[in-house]
Amino acid sequence: MTKAQRKLHLLSWIVLSICIPLGFISSFLVIPDKIMQENVFLNKSIQLENILTKSSHDNLIVLLRSDSEKSKYQLEVIITTPFKTPEVGTYISSSQNFIMDEAYYLGNLGSANGKLFSLPSSLVQQEQIQVVLFDPIKNELLKQITITP
Repeated sequence: MTKAQRKLHLLSWIVLSICIPLGFISSFLVIPDKIMQENVFLNKSIQLENILTKSSHDNLIVLLRSDSEKSKYQLEVIITTPFKTPEVGTYISSSQNFIMDEAYYLGNLGSANGKLFSLPSSLVQQEQIQVVLFDPIKNELLKQITITP
């Protein structure tokens, strides 16, 4: 190293030896004393009491529920054996042939043991309801279940 390079090298080490401890000290000073976090609760729907229809299949049970006045309806899907796909979309349709654009999307089933979906009363008034489980990743139909309310 030349004399100028040695001088610059020494100066850079002096600056680093001052800045690094100051950075550590300042990072400890900005840590808050008490962290306040609001509790986040999942908005779980309450299970309705009347079971209108129960349908059992290979690896799942489908229940159609209503309240005592039959003004609110729920579809409960209980998984007895997990699916091999990570995401299962749940659709409901009043027609025999499943067309995704015309079906009503309820939500993802996920890996939970069971899930409740609120249903519009107009769909429950049909003679037959098609509950369709669809894999959006592989773009394939997993199950198609017909229930009669």
